[in-house]
Amino acid sequence: MAQAMPPAVIRDLTVLDENLCKGIREDRHAPTSATGMIPSSQQRIPAREVGGTGSSEPRPLGPQPGIGWVDAQLIADEVRQRAELKRKLGE
Repeated sequence: MAQAMPPAVIRDLTVLDENLCKGIREDRHAPTSATGMIPSSQQRIPAREVGGTGSSEPRPLGPQPGIGWVDAQLIADEVRQRAELKRKLGE
């Protein structure tokens, strides 16, 4: 009984008709295009290659742009919350 299918799954499976199941099976076996999942209307963007080896230039690690503004907002909000708590506690 532990490996039995939940009733909701059985109910969902009974709704599918044979034509829909056949279409799903055929889609699964359909050949893929040479470009994969990229539609032909879009172009691939080539990677910045280093000396033709196929590897790309490493990007320097660091904080995301604008993170300083987020930090300043969080610090200001913490100061405001502490002042509000002091006021509520009567200090």
